Amino acid sequence: LFRSIEQYRIQQVCLHDAGETFLSDWNAFAQPSASQPCSEPMMHNPQWLRAYFDGQLENLTVYSFYKSGSLCGIAPFLSRDWPLQCHLGVFTVAEMPLCRLRLLGAQPDIPAEESAYDLLFSELARQKNTFDVVHLEGVPLNSFLWKYLNTSRMLRQSFRKYVPEAPTPRRSLRFSGSFADYMKKFSSKKRKTLSRSVKKLREGILGEMRFEQYRKPEEVDRFLEYAVEVSKKTYQWKLYHRGLSATGILRRRLLLAAERGWMRCYLLFCGEIPYAFLVGYQCA
Repeated sequence: LFRSIEQYRIQQVCLHDAGETFLSDWNAFAQPSASQPCSEPMMHNPQWLRAYFDGQLENLTVYSFYKSGSLCGIAPFLSRDWPLQCHLGVFTVAEMPLCRLRLLGAQPDIPAEESAYDLLFSELARQKNTFDVVHLEGVPLNSFLWKYLNTSRMLRQSFRKYVPEAPTPRRSLRFSGSFADYMKKFSSKKRKTLSRSVKKLREGILGEMRFEQYRKPEEVDRFLEYAVEVSKKTYQWKLYHRGLSATGILRRRLLLAAERGWMRCYLLFCGEIPYAFLVGYQCA
């Protein structure tokens, strides 16, 4: 089913039922180019979404944009029951039903034009009986989406905006070169002080400290063996059955990421005992 505003047409597709022609067009559209790189290639990659949300594909809706018959934009949303909970300490004392429609990624990969965004949000407004709230998270303040959310007349007429907290900075660190290159920017005295601190930390009372990085498919099982052991000791696992409790799902996601060179997982050992882990992905 297509709807249109000015030069754009929009189509709603359930990822579970997406045909090969659509997926092929999406794959071609998702390929980043030097002139127009994608800021969030993983959340706009159909293969990644199909694997990452395996078992939830019936709830994953893709709004695809067309101009002159060609695919020119993608906005994936995940629908999920997300009840509002009232807590007293670690205990849940009340719960209210809520269906959340979450935009996957910080912003949609659609043309940065008011007519395109009007088309997307008017389509969402038309389907408001299927969800209670549209959830947008981590929207960059310099993005077209942020400007649209704060200036669109059409949006004010169809939705009520709720921002629970004021925007806060999310800093990023750009590393280049080696650790030795990084140390060169400090004075000789500062380098010696830092080197002593690193040596003291690595030779701590719990045993020699070291990091291990995991990036390859054959390293997934070894990483999970140790990481799950650490996760089982956390309150997230014990109280909320979270952490790495969904081990089977996580393993499939990590294998997919590793096969594409996206997996970046780390373990911190003190002696031979794992004490901390980090599950991460990197996609350029």
